[in-house]
Amino acid sequence: MAAVNFIRDYFLAFEDENGGAMNSAELIEAMSRRYLDLTRPGCLELGAKVVKGELKLG
Repeated sequence: MAAVNFIRDYFLAFEDENGGAMNSAELIEAMSRRYLDLTRPGCLELGAKVVKGELKLG
């Protein structure tokens, strides 16, 4: 259950930080400050670019 709670909290934080970020770089910076121990920044970078409209999938 801890993993589910972590993912929920991470997505809520991502949504919160997305509201204040002007671009993917700001969003990545904000999330990196919140989650210092995460070791796979590629997933965050991809998600931030897609959410901010800087990268289209599909």
